[in-house]
Amino acid sequence: MNKSRGTLLHAFSCALLALLWTVSSPERALAFYIDPGTGSFIIQTLLAGLFAAAFFIKQIRTRIISAVRVLRDKLTKKRHDSTVP
Repeated sequence: MNKSRGTLLHAFSCALLALLWTVSSPERALAFYIDPGTGSFIIQTLLAGLFAAAFFIKQIRTRIISAVRVLRDKLTKKRHDSTVP
C-alpha cells in the first residue's frame, strides 16, 4: 500500500470512528439529526464534488501528457534534423 493511500485510509477510519462515537448516545445523535431531504442534498453535493475533482484531475493529466509528447516529438525531430546531412 502506498503512502498516500494509507494516509487516506487512516483519515477515513478516523472520520468513521468520530461519527460512530458521535451517534453512540441518543443525546448526541439528536444533536446531529439531518432530515432525509437535507441528507440527500448533502450526499449529492459531495458526490458531485468528487466527480468534478476527478474530471478536473483527468483533464490536467491529459494536458500535461499532451504537452510532454509535443516537446518530446520536437526534440526527436530536432535531433533527427541535426544528424541528417
